[in-house]
Amino acid sequence: MKRNAILKLVQWKNSPERKPMVLRGARQVGKTWLMKEFGQNYYDNYVYFNFDEEDELKSIFETKTHLIN
Repeated sequence: MKRNAILKLVQWKNSPERKPMVLRGARQVGKTWLMKEFGQNYYDNYVYFNFDEEDELKSIFETKTHLIN
């Protein structure tokens, strides 16, 4: 299963018409591991951000409801 998922990501990476990727799935099934493994093995450099654990990053997704009318 892991190998199939990595191969799909490699196909996406090599596609000249690729679009941004959204990786979705149930909790605790290996999404984070998959992306870290893919980044380490198929890119010269990669960065991992955990928006749930880093308070400074959480604010990026906070909505300002008083600004929306």
